[in-house]
Amino acid sequence: MDPSFEEIMENLGAVLDKANEQHRAAMTEANVPLATLGQEHSRAMDEADARLSSLSYREENTAENNERLHSHVSEHEREMAEADRRLKSLGSETEKPPRAAKKGGK
Repeated sequence: MDPSFEEIMENLGAVLDKANEQHRAAMTEANVPLATLGQEHSRAMDEADARLSSLSYREENTAENNERLHSHVSEHEREMAEADRRLKSLGSETEKPPRAAKKGGK
């Protein structure tokens, strides 16, 4: 019969507890100050969180700048299209032959 999920989890928990105890004992024998390691770990995690927050802010800022840049480019392209249209319109007006002057004064 296969062991149940709960039995497997209990066995894994026991193995983890034993490994943690062996690790703690080995660190104590090696004169490694566990409290100092915990503090260093906490400090490193705080620094990592701060960097991650900074990167997130920069990513948002970059996205906003990119959106503004695209908006400016689109506006510039519209203005250039309008200027081209006007230029073509002026060019076509100057290419028309002059109208013949009406005779008769009316």
